[in-house]
Amino acid sequence: MGNGVMEPVEGIDKKALFLVSMNVIASILGSGVLGLPYAVAETGWLGIGLLLFTATVQTWTGYLLFASLSYCADGTPIYFSDLVEKVGGSKIWRVFSDISLVVNNSGTAVLYLVLSGQNFASLLTPIFPHVSSATWSVLVWVVILPSVLLRNMSEVAALSFFGTMASLIVVGVVVSHDATELSSTSATWTDEPTKLTVFTALDCLSTMAFAYAPHTILPETVHHIKGDKERTGAYSLFISMPIVTLCYLAIAGTTFFTQGCDIAGDVLESSDRHNFAHSVAWHVATICITIHVSIACPIFTSGNFNMVEQYLGFDKPADQLNMDADDGRDSLEAALLRSSEEVGPVPRSWRTHLKSFALRLFMWGLILVIGLFLPFFKQLMSLLGGLTMLMSVSAPAWLWLMTAGLTAGKCMRGAAWLVLILGLLLFVATTTLAIRGLAQAASGSLPSICLNS
Repeated sequence: MGNGVMEPVEGIDKKALFLVSMNVIASILGSGVLGLPYAVAETGWLGIGLLLFTATVQTWTGYLLFASLSYCADGTPIYFSDLVEKVGGSKIWRVFSDISLVVNNSGTAVLYLVLSGQNFASLLTPIFPHVSSATWSVLVWVVILPSVLLRNMSEVAALSFFGTMASLIVVGVVVSHDATELSSTSATWTDEPTKLTVFTALDCLSTMAFAYAPHTILPETVHHIKGDKERTGAYSLFISMPIVTLCYLAIAGTTFFTQGCDIAGDVLESSDRHNFAHSVAWHVATICITIHVSIACPIFTSGNFNMVEQYLGFDKPADQLNMDADDGRDSLEAALLRSSEEVGPVPRSWRTHLKSFALRLFMWGLILVIGLFLPFFKQLMSLLGGLTMLMSVSAPAWLWLMTAGLTAGKCMRGAAWLVLILGLLLFVATTTLAIRGLAQAASGSLPSICLNS
């Protein structure tokens, strides 16, 4: 697939394909279920077109990313930043990529963590009226804490399966309720006013981009699987993206009809949904979406943990470990590496395990601290959406043009250049809009949506 042509599926490990697909779906489905009803409500029929456009473009750029990996990896597992450095030819590219990845992945984990706390507060306030959403965020953090011991995406995939099932239940519950409500009303699409402006269109487009952006973790999802990693990853996209899109269309469309949508989870609690809020269906949906976003946290933090450990040399190359063993240092770790299988994490000594746990605990703690003092939820989602335009639209197109795309036809290269430029323009526009919104919210001219107040 290095030149952009998909090969037959034979030879792909079906178990690995399933695990990768679960990780891809779990990484994005929760954010879309929560945010896209708002985006569709703001943009109306245009929103459906934007949603399908975003799905198509970001599925293709995900494929381009795997084509670039296949072109450069030579059978050796590499991460997103490794590819950026190899193509850019300088450490500066890697530093920029790593900073962007940390901001994107950690920011997503922060948003999911505080959203989990807010949802638990909504669910359990009648039972624990004096427990704040901040306290619930801390409790969720403690529950998720053991996940820092998971060293790769293959180990996270079991959690991803349950997260995916939870979000599918949310879609089923909300769509079923709204379909019942629609049968008793004469409402149509034209009855629902939209607030379409250039600013709302860009804001909603960033929300949609965020809902289709597993790109920063895609190399990580195939890092430790058996078989052809890049082809497995590419096929997983063609399985997971249509499933996710069908769920998005179902929940966004029905909630738009019933006026039950807003940003950051209010799709489950809007005051306009009189016979849904705090019903049995609402409790089921809220519990399930909370499970999903909680599980999605380790999906995004896993790559950050591994990246920092790579910088610190926790898992050294085999030749370096052999040299260390000759010097009498890390001899146990070197012996373990020599006896290890090709696929799977590098075996570690107990000292390295201890250092790894301490580092991961520290980084996970930083995410909690940031989450507890996060003031502007909606604006920060838009900011992450802008960064998504860069990392999941422009970057994969650039990587492909510099690698596998060198031998591709003019039409493919022209399309990639168009996507690259479009992603850059949208990144500048949405980031400017998000910064403007943050400034207005900080000055008090826009309401501050503080999750943990």
